[in-house]
Amino acid sequence: MRITLEQAMQAISATVERAANDGGNHVALTVVDAAGITIAAATMDKAPARVVGIARAKAYTAAKMTVPTEVFLQKLRNENLQAEWFCDKEFSPLPGGIPILMDGACIGAVGVSGRALDDDVKLAMFFARTLEASLAR
Repeated sequence: MRITLEQAMQAISATVERAANDGGNHVALTVVDAAGITIAAATMDKAPARVVGIARAKAYTAAKMTVPTEVFLQKLRNENLQAEWFCDKEFSPLPGGIPILMDGACIGAVGVSGRALDDDVKLAMFFARTLEASLAR
């Protein structure tokens, strides 16, 4: 199973709509496949340019590590590691990256950036639930 462009765009649209209506900062979202290749991305009109790359890095990291980026961050802290030691300059341990798992396998990930980290996580989780519902059909 893989995430199609249509599925990614539908979940992005739902997530952007939620973000636009909840009064928070504008965000950027990136959806990648299991290899970390971008499937789709969106940037809300007033999102700072810097959040685009951060969203992509969060998605990439979640896909490659197959865990939420906040779990990766906790691993780094618990084991006194640095992200650079994983020899992948695209990694970001910032919370807001969520892997998309189907039958225990990672089929992709989403990254959200532009808000407080906890709020990025909430929007990424909303995206993941929305996408997973469409994949189940």
